Amino acid sequence: MIVIAGNIRTLGENMSDLFKRERKLMDEARRLLGPTHDLRALTGGLQDANPAALGLTDKRALIDALGAQDLVATALRHSHISSGMDAQLKADAIRAKMMADLMGSGALGRMAQGVEAEKLRTEQLFGQAKLAGVFAQDMKMAAAIQATVRADLAYQSKFMTVAVQDAIRLAATEQSKMGLAFETFRKAGGDAALIAAIGEMRSPWLRIDDAARSVRAFSEVVAIGHGVASSLPFDEQFASTLRQDLGDWRDPMSVNIEAVSDPVHRTELYADQGYQSDLTDFPAPAFDQAMVIAGLRQELDAIDAEGGGGDGLQRAQRTFGLLQKLEVAVREFIVTVMQSAIGDNWMRTHLPQGMLDSWTGKREAAIRAGSAPGALIDYADFTDYRMIIEKSQNWNLVFKPIFGRVEDVRESFQRLFPVRIATMHARVITLDDELLALVEVRRIHRAIRKS
Repeated sequence: MIVIAGNIRTLGENMSDLFKRERKLMDEARRLLGPTHDLRALTGGLQDANPAALGLTDKRALIDALGAQDLVATALRHSHISSGMDAQLKADAIRAKMMADLMGSGALGRMAQGVEAEKLRTEQLFGQAKLAGVFAQDMKMAAAIQATVRADLAYQSKFMTVAVQDAIRLAATEQSKMGLAFETFRKAGGDAALIAAIGEMRSPWLRIDDAARSVRAFSEVVAIGHGVASSLPFDEQFASTLRQDLGDWRDPMSVNIEAVSDPVHRTELYADQGYQSDLTDFPAPAFDQAMVIAGLRQELDAIDAEGGGGDGLQRAQRTFGLLQKLEVAVREFIVTVMQSAIGDNWMRTHLPQGMLDSWTGKREAAIRAGSAPGALIDYADFTDYRMIIEKSQNWNLVFKPIFGRVEDVRESFQRLFPVRIATMHARVITLDDELLALVEVRRIHRAIRKS
């Protein structure tokens, strides 16, 4: 049995903080929903508009000012994969799904378009007024917000902090169930590395009803970070062990782009591939701290003075930026190594069939639309990179010495693809999405830098 002692916060103190958060969120909700009455008066008969005739942009926003995307992501994930939630909480979380599209609004659009946040927020509020019946359903929306807050409060109340030695004793009993973590910490000198990692945690992270599960998950996350930093990024043994946590994505797969825009569908897809959802079974502040401790995220400014990891908008921005930088790096890498090995004419002779024509057509269309012409590879799709690397003549001549096994690099890009779709469609980014992005972006970066 764990002795809850030392530097922990009591459950009562946790609940006090949680209720403060609830009050803050509801104040923000009232502030946001307040203008809808004025908007209803201004828009008049627009409530009778045909929703099918409205653009997708008008179906978004209104809610992202709440800064609560993580609440919806948590509620959605646990409504589907957590057996520990009671029936009422599951029902609340399912009702919260109605907000998913709204919560995934405009965050990335604001970055991509460079529009001032306040100006865009006003435009989105007026655009939202055009939706049929939206403002006639203010109370339903408020109820959905309340349900989401309740789900988040109930979830956070399941966690506590714990004395380091108690967590270590638990870890010792769980070693046989720790794949990557056991091997990593054994090589790093045993308990010392794990003690140091646990000692850095400040936010409640240990499940009250299943502390061993939290210790296993935390240990695996930290071990993944150590492995990404210290192993060859596509080392066969590391890739095989990592598969136990992140799932097996080696087989070629096709993804329904519209479906994976939905966070619930992505969660189910990850589970089908063998992804271990326990890895992110933490409140968002604890997850964010664990990512920094594991070395998967270096920026500390995302963690505020109270231990929070920023809102869902910040999570979406971080993931968008991470993938955007990766794409730039991969494009430069492909051009550099292919030109070096084949020459300046490599696109005509070594691209998969039809790819050069596709890039050329996109560039011509962009120029006609008024854009300055870019390099041809700037018009590549995300899936094009993998296809270029996997093409047999390219693989054998150029990429095999860098990545080792074609199925491993395919797996890395395929783990990223659903997350990339979600960011491009400005949808909710879950903790699972961010973990996959943090791990695989760093693996690919390390591999191409070594080349």
